Amino acid sequence: MIFKRIVGLLLALTIASASLAAQQPDDADVWRSFARGLQRNTFVEVHLKDGRTIKGHLLDSSDDTLRISPKTRVAVPLQQVSYGDIASIAKRKPPKMNPGSKVLLGVAIGLGTYLLVVAIALAGAYD
Repeated sequence: MIFKRIVGLLLALTIASASLAAQQPDDADVWRSFARGLQRNTFVEVHLKDGRTIKGHLLDSSDDTLRISPKTRVAVPLQQVSYGDIASIAKRKPPKMNPGSKVLLGVAIGLGTYLLVVAIALAGAYD
């Protein structure tokens, strides 16, 4: 009696899990529909199943690939990513300042502070 219940329960779980697996959409279809909803030139962060991450601007999305212009310090060619290789896609805000602008801003602040200290010292010396 107990054996029949256990076998019946296992059979019911097997059928239920098979039907659930059949209802879930393919990951590639999910990312394809998500990418088609994004506007061209949107800044995205794409995580791939092999562990790599690509940050850049979305150029276009076809039926089987996603074209991204990577945002890197050194120019690299466009990346074509198959939807089957994508683990996740996230829409991000693009970086506002590049590293060169940040360095220039730091130098300008340092120079301005130095000139201010010199001006205060000269004003105190001739008082």
